[in-house]
Amino acid sequence: MIISHEHRFIYIRCRKTASTSIELALSRVCGPDDVITPIQDAGHEALRRSIGGRGPQHYSNPDGTARFYGHMPAAEVRLLVGEEIWTNYFTWCVERNPWDKVISRYYARHRDRATRPPLLTFLESGSAHYVVNFRLYTVGSRVVTDHIARFEHLGLELDRIGDRLGLPRDALELPRANSEHRTDRRHHSALYSAIERDFVAELFAPEIALLGYRFTDGLEPGPAGGS
Repeated sequence: MIISHEHRFIYIRCRKTASTSIELALSRVCGPDDVITPIQDAGHEALRRSIGGRGPQHYSNPDGTARFYGHMPAAEVRLLVGEEIWTNYFTWCVERNPWDKVISRYYARHRDRATRPPLLTFLESGSAHYVVNFRLYTVGSRVVTDHIARFEHLGLELDRIGDRLGLPRDALELPRANSEHRTDRRHHSALYSAIERDFVAELFAPEIALLGYRFTDGLEPGPAGGS
């Protein structure tokens, strides 16, 4: 999570939306007073340094406990920064088609094919709840960020955000932070049974209703996730 006083924006990190890569890229344009939260993986912090990004700063309380943290809900951030900053800064996040997001989480969580459970077992275990991002950018089911960028059009979205913030053109060129562990590269719709498809639809119903996601996004002609 990043709060940039230098460029007057707040980036809320949503899970399985290239959030690590985005944070690493943004840290290259952060100023000395900006809030940058740590990334747990030491390799990612090493990558941050190698690309010229600022490391974690101004995220902790005087006693060393975390004040700001990675996947921090907008409601908590707004409470800490105050209404004036929250209202006057550009607040944004990235969201992803839930059926695609769950498949990404499934393969990341179970990398060994020999021990990988059936998808339905994974869903019933509660593991997919980890990538429910709705509460990160809403308060009482109301969106509180200025913009929710679509993962499906991430390059275009980041270009527009960079222009809005007046960032250098290459500021949001993303480093490759996480390897893709998914071995079956077919469209996500081919990987679900009807029961599994409906399970995800129910679990992510608020995100689907808000952003218009469809099970067939990316398979049929037209923009993903509706207009």
